[in-house]
Amino acid sequence: MDTKAKEQTQEITQQANEVAENLNQEVVETQNDLNEKAEDSLKEQTDNQESVNNEAKEKMVEIEETIEDKTKPKTKVDDIKQKVQELQNEVKDCYEDYNKSLEEFKESSSSLAEQENKIVKTTVEHTISLLDRLKVPNLQDLKASTRDIELENEEELLEVKEPSKGKFKGFFFGALASIATFAGLELYGAKMANLSLNLQTFLQKANLDSIANKYLELLNFKAPTSAGYALEVATSLIVGFLIYKLVVISKKIKNTKYINNKIQESQEYKDRLSKSKSELVNLIDHIGKIKSVTSKYDIILQEQNAKINRMLFIEEPEDMHSLHSKSKAEVEKTILILDEFVKLMDTPVSKKDTINPESVKNLKSANLVINEVIKSLY
Repeated sequence: MDTKAKEQTQEITQQANEVAENLNQEVVETQNDLNEKAEDSLKEQTDNQESVNNEAKEKMVEIEETIEDKTKPKTKVDDIKQKVQELQNEVKDCYEDYNKSLEEFKESSSSLAEQENKIVKTTVEHTISLLDRLKVPNLQDLKASTRDIELENEEELLEVKEPSKGKFKGFFFGALASIATFAGLELYGAKMANLSLNLQTFLQKANLDSIANKYLELLNFKAPTSAGYALEVATSLIVGFLIYKLVVISKKIKNTKYINNKIQESQEYKDRLSKSKSELVNLIDHIGKIKSVTSKYDIILQEQNAKINRMLFIEEPEDMHSLHSKSKAEVEKTILILDEFVKLMDTPVSKKDTINPESVKNLKSANLVINEVIKSLY
């Protein structure tokens, strides 16, 4: 019995120890979890506090900048200067955009003139000489010189000058007004003091003192003579300052009108340049189409020249009427092609800085003829 009791006691003790260890382990784990949560909470509070502090600092900076902007004095002159700068930038950008299209137009028109002149002096002249040998009558006159496609009115950059503030002019007239006022006061004071109004009077200090004292008496001031001088000088300066301000204010009003006129003028200028650019783009596109058709005519006329050379060598005709019927048909086709090409080249591309409707019409006709000729080859 004792042995069995001991075993039971040991077993109970062991179980109790295991339970105690498990409880201790759970307590440690719980404590660790609580510590981790406390650290996370503290870190989160710290981050939130830092975020609040940063937001507060940014808000204070914004408030300071707003106060600085609102308290910073802004004059009409500053506004006018800013508007002038904006107008200058707008006008310059618009002109550069227009000028880019203008240079492209000049390059395209020059390229077309060079292309046509080269064809005239080679392919077309050869065609005409061959037709002359066949005694073809009524050949259309050909202008063999290079044609220049020019615009009647090329736009220039609109100049927007910053107007004068009027300060120098105001200072000049203010100074004159001050001098004139001081001189007037001296003359009036001399008259009140019963002094002679001549140069000699104003060159004597005693007379000047008398004039100064007269003004003090007039205003019932009991002060030394120097105060009378100060009064005259102050009055003259005040009048000069008022004249200065009047000149500057008048200039500001004129500057405001000037800017308003320039705003309207700049808008009209930009609208005109936008329209001119649109016309230039259309002309460039039209010239590109003419160049394409011109290249086709050059190739086809070269082929026709080769055919006529063959006729002249093999058939040895006296004129066009002595040719074989098929050869005569080829010559007639050559004349038709040449006429269409010459008519296209002789028509001005532009008229009053826009596409010449006659050029559009002749281009369409020339295109139909050459496409029909090409179609018949296949």
